[in-house]
Amino acid sequence: MKNLTLLFKLLVVTMLVQLTSCNDAIEIAQPGRLAAANAFTNLEDLQLGVLGLYASLDSTPEI
Repeated sequence: MKNLTLLFKLLVVTMLVQLTSCNDAIEIAQPGRLAAANAFTNLEDLQLGVLGLYASLDSTPEI
């Protein structure tokens, strides 16, 4: 019985350590996620973004 309570206490401590050490695993920075500071906030920003996309396209003929 003494060994069982010791095992239970070790199990509880191990679980508590595992739960507290997982904060960085929960808060993962997504590389493709757009931050609020980088998002389009008005129509002019959106138009500039679209113009930037069109400017990056290759407009040379394929021949």
